[in-house]
Amino acid sequence: MDCGGCERKVETALKRLRSIEHVSASALAGSVQLTVCSGEVLPYGEVASTIKALGYQMIDESAAATASKKNAPLVAIANKGVW
Repeated sequence: MDCGGCERKVETALKRLRSIEHVSASALAGSVQLTVCSGEVLPYGEVASTIKALGYQMIDESAAATASKKNAPLVAIANKGVW
């Protein structure tokens, strides 16, 4: 993501998915934080395909955050070809 418009595009697309309560995208950090509705399961496949359709790739950072006990974003996204 390069700008606020990119953030809004990602947030709008992900907010349309079932089970997603809140989305916060940051172009500066290159990340998206998702909050899943209470009692729901993250629709990982839908999130991944939505991000890919927008021209980004997804890197799940939740496992690393759990291992290191840091509060890292759930998903980092990058422009195609950057990673």
